Amino acid sequence: MDLLGRYLDAVKPLLPRKTQNDILREISDDILSQMEDRAEALGRPLTEDEQADVIRKHGHPVVAAARYGTARYLIGPEVFPFYWLFLKIAAIGALVVRSIIAIVGALLSADPARALIPALIQVPSVLLPVFFWVTAVFAAFELCQSALHWKLRVNWDPRSLPAGGKPSGSIPRTHSVAEIIFGLAGFIWWQALPSAPYLALGPSAHFIAFGPVWEKLHWPVLLLISAGLVQAVMNLLRPYPSLVRNRVRLLIHVAGLAVLWVALRSGNWFVAAPSVDHASQAGAVANVLNQVLFCCGLAGFVIGAMRIVWECVQHLRESLAKTAVRAEQAIRRH
Repeated sequence: MDLLGRYLDAVKPLLPRKTQNDILREISDDILSQMEDRAEALGRPLTEDEQADVIRKHGHPVVAAARYGTARYLIGPEVFPFYWLFLKIAAIGALVVRSIIAIVGALLSADPARALIPALIQVPSVLLPVFFWVTAVFAAFELCQSALHWKLRVNWDPRSLPAGGKPSGSIPRTHSVAEIIFGLAGFIWWQALPSAPYLALGPSAHFIAFGPVWEKLHWPVLLLISAGLVQAVMNLLRPYPSLVRNRVRLLIHVAGLAVLWVALRSGNWFVAAPSVDHASQAGAVANVLNQVLFCCGLAGFVIGAMRIVWECVQHLRESLAKTAVRAEQAIRRH
C-alpha cells in the first residue's frame, strides 16, 4: 500500500490541523474498502495499476482535501490572513503616497496655504478604491479555486506523488497562494499603467509624466511577473522542490536584476508633463523623485546581487555534496 501512504501524505498538509488525523483515517478506510471490494471481485490482489486507478477516482490530493473544507466565503479563512496583510500594506502605502502627492500638488498651486488643507482632506478617499480592488482580486482568487479543483479531478497519476510523502523541504502552500495573489495584482497594475498613470502618480499625473524608460521596460517586467506567476502555480499544484525549479527561480532573479540595472542606467524615470504650468517646479519635483528612486533601486540591486551570489554558493555546495556521495557509492560498488 505504498501508493496509499504517499497519497495520504500528500493530502495531510492540506487538511485542518485539528481534524487532520480523523480525516486521514476516514479517507484511508474508504480507499482500503474500495480496494478490498475490487480485489474480492477479481479474486486476486490488486496490481499497482489497479490500486492507482482506485486512488485516482478518489480525487487529486487538493480535491480530496477540499471536500473537508468549511463553508464557502467571499474570501475563505485560508486566504484571509494574506488578504488582511495585503490590505493593510496597500492602505498604508496608498495613504503615504497620496499624502505626499497632495502636499506637492498644494505647493505647486497658486495659493499653497489655501490649497493644502482641502488636499489633505481628500487623502482618505484613496482607501475606498484600495479596498475595492484588493477585495476583488482576493475574491476572484477564492472563486477560481473551484475551477482549479475541477481541473485536478482528471489527468493525474497517483504514482507521480513523491515517495516517502511530503519532503521536509517542501514549499509551503500558503507561500504559493500569496505569490499568486501578489503576482496577479502586480500584473494587472503594471499592464494598466501606460493608459492609467494615475494608478502610480495619483493627482500628480497632471504635472508629472513617465519617462521613456517605462515604455522600454514594460514588456520585460510583464514577462518577469508572468514567469513568477507560472512558477507559483506550479509550486501550488506540486509543492516539491527540484533542481530544475531552483535553477529556473535563480534565472528569474538574475533576469530581474538585469532589468533593474537597465532601469538604473536609463536616465530619468519621471519628467515634467509637456503641457503643465510651472514646468520648472514640476521638473524640480520630478528630479527629487528620480534621485530617491535611484537610491532605492541601487540599494535593491546590491541586495539582490548578494542574494543571487548566496544562492549560487548554496547550489554549488549541494552539487559538490551530491557528487561526493555518488563518488563514495561508486567506490563501494567496486
